[in-house]
Amino acid sequence: MKVKMNIRIGRKKNKHYEAFTSEGVHHVTIPGIMRIHMRRDKNGNNMVWINGTDLLLVNKVAADFIDVFIEKVWESNSMGMASPAMIEKEVVKEMGKIYPGTLDDRLSNDFNTVYNTLQSVAAGACPVHDLKLGVQEINLATWTAPPRIDLAVTYKCDNNCYFCYAGGSRNVKELSTDQWKKVIDHLWKIGVPQIVFTGGEAACRKDLVELGR
Repeated sequence: MKVKMNIRIGRKKNKHYEAFTSEGVHHVTIPGIMRIHMRRDKNGNNMVWINGTDLLLVNKVAADFIDVFIEKVWESNSMGMASPAMIEKEVVKEMGKIYPGTLDDRLSNDFNTVYNTLQSVAAGACPVHDLKLGVQEINLATWTAPPRIDLAVTYKCDNNCYFCYAGGSRNVKELSTDQWKKVIDHLWKIGVPQIVFTGGEAACRKDLVELGR
């Protein structure tokens, strides 16, 4: 069961922002508040991850608000003019083009409902019990990619626990740093925002920090 909420942008790195693209995962970080990842696929599944943990399934309208919000944050940051009031104004303006005839006050109220919902989840509120959002059965057959991937980057380990699920030989051929980077880049492009390094003991790889950047 996943939460259904009815109601993009560049990666920040060294104070620079990559160009907003229409493929893969779109994301934005609101410093001190939350980090949002957004994936929309061809089958109409709209998925939003909050701080990399909580997954919300949202309808098209909510997804449009979040998509436009992410894009406008990127545009504002790239020009060095990011402010909440300006971003909200730009979101309302753009959503008015998507939903012509809708009053600005309605669009503003709906945007704040969506944003406040995401912020509440980021702060620890339960989407179902605290926010009273509905739930829906998920149909994995319609998903174009999983929400998370576990990468067994090594089977080496300093311990030899009898209960470890990673049985068999520890001496197996491993992918190189560049090969794992290609895997991670591909996962990002197809819409997987979350990966978990596992093994073995993933920390046995000297390039683990580099792979996580």
